[in-house]
Amino acid sequence: MKVSNIKDGKRVAITHGELFILPVDSVPEGKTSQHETLILAHSETGHHHVLESPRHKFTLTEIGDSIERYLTLEREAELVHKKTYDIHETRILTPGSYRVFIKKEYDVRQQAMIRVFD
Repeated sequence: MKVSNIKDGKRVAITHGELFILPVDSVPEGKTSQHETLILAHSETGHHHVLESPRHKFTLTEIGDSIERYLTLEREAELVHKKTYDIHETRILTPGSYRVFIKKEYDVRQQAMIRVFD
């Protein structure tokens, strides 16, 4: 099943496993690259979260060694979970700009914030 990120006519934030994608009005300056397919989150077991826009490139902007990542889409793109079982629903991202976050949690043993893996 495919689910759009539009609710009541507006772009809304979405989650996809350990990803949180937030619509933004503008993107700061940074290092840009063009993609038709991009892994947004690598999984420890190989079931990646991939943004796909065949035949239509989108822009990734990275700031500070990829600490901040932004997407700019001119056309719709699909966020797909590359796994054969227990998959997250495919999400449709509509045109616009987005900030991409990878969820983190506090690990008491390491006494540090660590990336969440789903």
